[in-house]
Amino acid sequence: MTSASTRCDPVKRETPPGKLTRWTVTAVYAALIFYVSMRPNFGPPLFPHSDKVAHFVLYAGLAFLVVWSLRVTVLRFWPHVPILASLLAVFYGGINEIHQHFIPYREAEALDMVANALGAIVGTLLAMRVARALERRRVRRRLESEGRCV
Repeated sequence: MTSASTRCDPVKRETPPGKLTRWTVTAVYAALIFYVSMRPNFGPPLFPHSDKVAHFVLYAGLAFLVVWSLRVTVLRFWPHVPILASLLAVFYGGINEIHQHFIPYREAEALDMVANALGAIVGTLLAMRVARALERRRVRRRLESEGRCV
């Protein structure tokens, strides 16, 4: 057989969601954070500093989604994507804290910003780790599929 007629077994490829889908999910998530921050207090805290834990988790999720979205843009190979994702999430958190200052029964707190920033950093690191693991899996599958060539 010639190399032109060599065929490989079909490999089911996972197509990642496109730019629009990823940015839509990220924007909806950010809008939900904004909506939750517009509401008056939800009642007594579940435990001391539970609001800080909520800030941490929410902004870790936002940073994770920002990294996920940036990985399908022209910036995907830019080495500073993690820094950009963290800064975008922290910036959004800062705007949100300023916004809360004008909401009755809400207040802007410096510790909320700290929780936002720490969550954004952890979310970014987690997203980069997941992205690397998925890339390794993709490469491994591609190499395995090339090994099945006739």
